Amino acid sequence: MLSTGAVSARAAVPGPVGGLTATAGANQATVSWTAPGGTVLYYVVSALSGGTAARNTTAVAATSSTITGLTGGTAYKFSVYGVNAEGKGTATTTAASITPTGITTPYTSAVFADTPTFFDRLDETAGTTALDSSGNGSTGTEINAPTQGAEGLLATDTDKATVFNGTTQYEYGNTSYVDPTTFSVEAWFKAPAGYARGGRMIGFRAPQVGTATQTDRMIYMNNAGQLIFGVYPGEVQTIKSTTAYNDGKVHYVVATLSTAGMFLYVDGALVASNTKVTTAQAYTGWWTFGGYDNLNGWSETPTSTYFDGTLGQLAVYPTALSLQRVQVHYCDGASVNCLSMTSPTTVTFKEVKLNGTTTTETEAVPFDVTDNSGGNGWNIAATSTTFKSGTHELPATATTVAKAPTAACETGFTCTLPTNAVSYPYTLPAAATAPTATVLASAAVGTGMGHTVLTPTFSLAVPSNTHVGTYTSTWTFTLSSGP
Repeated sequence: MLSTGAVSARAAVPGPVGGLTATAGANQATVSWTAPGGTVLYYVVSALSGGTAARNTTAVAATSSTITGLTGGTAYKFSVYGVNAEGKGTATTTAASITPTGITTPYTSAVFADTPTFFDRLDETAGTTALDSSGNGSTGTEINAPTQGAEGLLATDTDKATVFNGTTQYEYGNTSYVDPTTFSVEAWFKAPAGYARGGRMIGFRAPQVGTATQTDRMIYMNNAGQLIFGVYPGEVQTIKSTTAYNDGKVHYVVATLSTAGMFLYVDGALVASNTKVTTAQAYTGWWTFGGYDNLNGWSETPTSTYFDGTLGQLAVYPTALSLQRVQVHYCDGASVNCLSMTSPTTVTFKEVKLNGTTTTETEAVPFDVTDNSGGNGWNIAATSTTFKSGTHELPATATTVAKAPTAACETGFTCTLPTNAVSYPYTLPAAATAPTATVLASAAVGTGMGHTVLTPTFSLAVPSNTHVGTYTSTWTFTLSSGP
């Protein structure tokens, strides 16, 4: 007697999704599709800049997703594929491109402009893979289910973030890198107020998993909430912030290493440096985030190896970001005032003693301009009231800007100044009430970034027949975006 046995077919990867559409919005797009047949654990959605370069990749369980951080005026296509236990399915791409509206410099544009090695936004709401939005396909694996879909950390983007529990959860990278000596690592984070157990946010290690035999290139928090950046070029070398950041607020951290030394920046400001340390331990390793490795032997070892808090927008670069670029990233993400000016409210001339001749006094007045807006340019405009003593006024022609401002730029910043709208000497409009402002100096697009000190020279000509008295005038200076 013959018998037959049952044969079970192996499950297949998901098929292509159907009905894929994308609708543009302001610096974002909503992508929708219909599910393929079979089991799907989650979907991977990518914005394709120019229709080809993967950007802003995320994972969702639903059949729609809103992709944020897109550049206004840039054309995108979108790809979607499903993932199940057998692997990933075939990607489907929208047939036509759509173009979001909005600004051309969202936070992600600043990141992409500096060519990241990888960029994990940590905005997934499904799966265990931290997806790379740089287009380089350098994914990470999330261990012990950190909480996805948490409130985001960027003020300028609704992108989500991921919460780590400080005891067991972390992420390790799936791509190895050979001895990165020149690099930058950056992240946005939020630690609970009063949190006193510290933890490692970012680090480099070997092997990929298991007990580390080599580990350095790390940013960790001590029990007091201060941030420490450490490398190991044969011995432990660390630099530390003086401020604590365990305050329940969102912060931005960058650490860089290069031939210029070690630098640690927080919220767009340099908080620590050591120019004598220019190398790290030489080995092939993997980046990790959220904790995992033993910190014994490192300065101010925290109680916890793991970080308890929210992380997002993790990026590693093959270059050392400059202070200027760090500030641009911070300003673009935090929506802070990236264009400001310290200027005098009045210009005071020396007392003039009348001697029967026309006398001219000059004063050089510094204007300190801070521009971290990403290079949109700026201009300084001025108005003044007539110099007056009682009912007596000096003629409007008495007050002039004698010559074009000299410009001194902070080392490491771009500064090509000025591109003035007036010729010098220039008679400043004067009246009892301030007239329309006149542009005295400006920076063209792509210049004037960083800290720039401009020094216009103002002159006051006192006619020989002037009535004796003390003449005063109010000056108003305004700084505006754009040249």
